[in-house]
Amino acid sequence: MAFTTKYKSMPVVRFKLTEGHICADPEQYMASDGRKLYPLLNTGSYASCSTMMTSSYYDDKYNFVGSVNEVRLFEDNGVMNVIQNLPEYPIHDS
Repeated sequence: MAFTTKYKSMPVVRFKLTEGHICADPEQYMASDGRKLYPLLNTGSYASCSTMMTSSYYDDKYNFVGSVNEVRLFEDNGVMNVIQNLPEYPIHDS
């Protein structure tokens, strides 16, 4: 989970879940090394952040505040049964 602290009196206006950093290029999404992405998603922009903007590959307006693995996220939100029934979805116990 990430949030911005750039403005102390402003409300949270964007929330992102990611596998690592938030990429500076909003069209790119971080995926951890060796990650098998869901084949039915458009995964062309998932990888490491490769576009540098304002001298960084990452968006420094976000700060790491916690983590949860994918299976736990699905279970906690009551969607594991739906996820397990998606065609070709790779469920891992990591």
